[in-house]
Amino acid sequence: MRYDEKEEKGVPMFRDILYSICNSQVKQIEKRQKDLALDTEAVILSRNQPYKEKYSPSHLYDVYQPRAIEDPFQLPLIITIHGGAFIVGDKKYHRYYSGFIAVQNYQIAPINFRVISEEVNLKEEIQDIFDAINDVVKVFKGFPRLYIMGESAGAMLAILVCAIWNDPKLQKKFGVKVPDYKLSGLALIACPYNHQLYPKFMAPINYSSNKMLFARCSELKELVDAKKLWNENMPPVFITDYDKDIFYKRQFDFEEFLKSRNHPYRSMYVNHKDVEEKLFHTFNVIRPDYEISKKINLEMIAYFNELAEKEKTAKKSKK
Repeated sequence: MRYDEKEEKGVPMFRDILYSICNSQVKQIEKRQKDLALDTEAVILSRNQPYKEKYSPSHLYDVYQPRAIEDPFQLPLIITIHGGAFIVGDKKYHRYYSGFIAVQNYQIAPINFRVISEEVNLKEEIQDIFDAINDVVKVFKGFPRLYIMGESAGAMLAILVCAIWNDPKLQKKFGVKVPDYKLSGLALIACPYNHQLYPKFMAPINYSSNKMLFARCSELKELVDAKKLWNENMPPVFITDYDKDIFYKRQFDFEEFLKSRNHPYRSMYVNHKDVEEKLFHTFNVIRPDYEISKKINLEMIAYFNELAEKEKTAKKSKK
């Protein structure tokens, strides 16, 4: 008997295991961030902005801006999509990362959205993300460039968002409206590149996750694959991970794919033996105070700034 047949006959314990794994990871994040503090003298925080008329905590976003800039609304904007295996996570875990990025003269908006459950599927998750993005760009208009960052499963969602952005057919399939802005860059932190988040020996866990993810939208299952989604209009990409991460090997496979498509990207990888800190999944977002995290995050900003200069040069050459 195949595992999916067993699941249909009523073996819900793997779903409980999935939630147990994810909730344990959330507790680890909270433990790792307990000694961090946001520098409110350097950063302006507009917290818990609702993006729906009838909203819950899942329909809020924050915006971080540097105090040192007279008009921060004229700065480039990064929207971040949190990870959490599609089923947990919160914008609050991007709080200190956002504070660090803001003082590099960027606006940054971490968003909340409904995560998948028995009631919410991938399509509805993506609809929330686009509702949030549309509200952010409407309220904080004036920025010259727009970037998307995603970490872990949020990085896969970020790829999906960028693919939908440039494809009217996908927009119709997901039932979303895309803002009239060009995406200037995409940052992928410890990205899985598909919906199979766990090793093969944990197939029952993957099955339980996917059953919720694609409930009432099974036609979308083939779309959650970065290579299948990719198109020539996708923005330049920044990729990072470290050598002991669960998705580390996937980064090189995807990098080879980008090379084969001659797509612009930059990557930065870390060997755990080369640093003093004890690293973990998406460490540069969870602990932006680590010296290696600062190097990675500044490298992303440097790449985005280089892309901006290229855009300016290209516009001048057209005149």
